[in-house]
Amino acid sequence: MSVIAIVGAGPGLGVEIARAFGKKGFTVAMVARNAAKLDALAAGLRAEGIEAAGFRGDIGEPDTITEAFTLIKERYGAIDVLEFSPADPTLGGAGVLNVDPANLQPQIDFYLNGAIHTVRQVAADMIAAKSGTILITTGGGSITPVPALANINIAATGLRNWTLNLHNELKPHNISDQGLLRPGHTPFLVHVADRRRLPGAPDRPRRHPARPQPHPRPRRPDPHLPHRRLRRHRHRRRHRTDQRPGLDRSGRASWSYLFTVSYLNRRRILPRNLMAFLDDAHRLGLLRAVGPIYQFRHADLQDHLADQPT
Repeated sequence: MSVIAIVGAGPGLGVEIARAFGKKGFTVAMVARNAAKLDALAAGLRAEGIEAAGFRGDIGEPDTITEAFTLIKERYGAIDVLEFSPADPTLGGAGVLNVDPANLQPQIDFYLNGAIHTVRQVAADMIAAKSGTILITTGGGSITPVPALANINIAATGLRNWTLNLHNELKPHNISDQGLLRPGHTPFLVHVADRRRLPGAPDRPRRHPARPQPHPRPRRPDPHLPHRRLRRHRHRRRHRTDQRPGLDRSGRASWSYLFTVSYLNRRRILPRNLMAFLDDAHRLGLLRAVGPIYQFRHADLQDHLADQPT
């Protein structure tokens, strides 16, 4: 039976993820610092017919996380899915001009260092087994900054950046040069999602950021996030782990992309098969991949091409 370990399990997002995976036959191991609440959550899941247990571990105390994962492996065996979504409301936010080491370092230790230490508990086993899923949940401020929560945003952005680097680091184990999943392999999936719980996060990017805006409304928790987590794990063979330029959410080329490439190809500006060209350049080491974006690996080459007449 497959095993999912949920770090930061609570009565909201954590238990809903546990329920979504548990109904599909997963054994659920929940990790949090309050053992009594964990026991209550696990009892509720077992009443629904889901094999679940709680293991005490505090993100702020790395040794307890190591001990919790040791107990999980001894009881259930290898961990197939790791979901990281802790939150600590006692770590207060600080405005942009009020950020200092005293209120920034605890955020970094909790979110970024906590994720790094947690992933280390499963990464080596997943690489050896050539199978695994790592799901990281962070705040919306990692993409859309909220000035009143600047210290939290810094930690969330660092966590998102590290997660994308982790994805690129694990790619070679299961993904071909074209960026597609190799048939016959259970691929890695490293995904970062927006928690959508930070108070004050805007509903959408503003078209006119220079205009004075009213205080943004808090975003409600996304009730569909647990099920999207499950779909990402179950369908990782069929879908890319990141959305590439020119593709819509279903993975098909958009009309605007096809028209633009065709037009520029006729003017001899772009090759006809642009994505194959970019993938080949990446394989040869001319480009590097940063999430879904290609960049020149060498700044000198970029400067040289930019100086050429068009």
